[in-house]
Amino acid sequence: MAQLANAARIGFEALAAALEPPPPVDYLEFVEDNITIGEGAFPGPYSRTLFPYFDAVLQALSPADPCRYVTLQASAQVGKTLIATAFALGSVTLGRGLTLLLHPTEENALRFSKIKLEALMRSTPIVADHFPKRSRDSQSAILFKQRDDGMAALLISGANSPASLSQITVSNLVLDDVAKYESSAAGDPEVMAESRCRAIAEAKIFRISTPLVAPGCRITRSFMEGSQELPYVSCPHCGEMQVLEWSNMLANLDEEHPEAACFTCTGCGCAIEEHHRPALLSTFEWRAQNPSAMSHHRSFWIWSAYSYLQSWEQIAREYLKTKGDPSGEQVFLNDTVGKAYAAHGSGRKWEELRDRAAKSHYPRGTVPEGALVLTLGLDLQMDRCEWLLVGHGRQYRRYIIDCGVIGNHISERDAQN
Repeated sequence: MAQLANAARIGFEALAAALEPPPPVDYLEFVEDNITIGEGAFPGPYSRTLFPYFDAVLQALSPADPCRYVTLQASAQVGKTLIATAFALGSVTLGRGLTLLLHPTEENALRFSKIKLEALMRSTPIVADHFPKRSRDSQSAILFKQRDDGMAALLISGANSPASLSQITVSNLVLDDVAKYESSAAGDPEVMAESRCRAIAEAKIFRISTPLVAPGCRITRSFMEGSQELPYVSCPHCGEMQVLEWSNMLANLDEEHPEAACFTCTGCGCAIEEHHRPALLSTFEWRAQNPSAMSHHRSFWIWSAYSYLQSWEQIAREYLKTKGDPSGEQVFLNDTVGKAYAAHGSGRKWEELRDRAAKSHYPRGTVPEGALVLTLGLDLQMDRCEWLLVGHGRQYRRYIIDCGVIGNHISERDAQN
């Protein structure tokens, strides 16, 4: 006698499983219980003692915290990409829906998936059980990971691919290395990616990056818009709570002895040396400079002095190596100090240029004697074209002849004519 399953019951059970809300994910608990670091200076299970500054970040990413946006501005090699990857894996392993992990370019996305993501997925049993690896994964499978029950998926993409940001609804979004995103003809990729979360009220949007140049640095702007939480530690001598600032270390730096790099307590004036770091980190706490934003946007800043992955001597030697070289100092400030580089220009004040133009011996729109070659420069924006006509003469003389604005995009016929 053949026995048939109750098709209606199976259908209703599948529907109930799909409609049942998943349990809230505690990302700090997920990372501590499941994540194993496979390489680097401290391989092995994730240790909160080594990374105490990530506790609050992971708690902010959990549903229990009401904020929608989380920003982490940090120097390189402090573990921020590990935390972002763990957040993405926790979301697709224990949660529902689509998680988007966006990198500056598709090349970055592929390299990240092959080198870092795959290794972490294989070394995390709870993740490997839900995402069985096939013998031959195509490139599309490298950038799209679907859970075995079809209830959740992870999409890894590049910000330079506008097509990958269309026709999707995202439950959680990770904007990795966001300071390097570049706008295209389709618009700002950061804004486009964020719009994919619009239909999900409880979505988390996690921005992480080392900064670049100010003004205009995306991660610095995001940090300033949020709660601006700074890392405070207690002086081992007097107990004064303070932030370890690069300017403090620089003021005490002996260029002949970088191995003696240290900080000076802002309270008692005693030296805080590297052997004090375990004691410092045991008292670690975040303090918001803009607490009114915490319910909506939590933002954090951390740099290499707090990380066991880099010694204070190494920080000092990196600075001495780049001292006096503007491009090297920018890399040091971005990657080691975790702050945007403010270029110091020597341009003249606009009032002075205006007054000089008013005294010009030739009227606007006419080519003066001595202008032998004319060039027309175009600055193409989304809604207009700005042009500048310049004359060039002997001995590198330049004559600003005229300028104007065409109120259309360059692709429109009115602008082309």
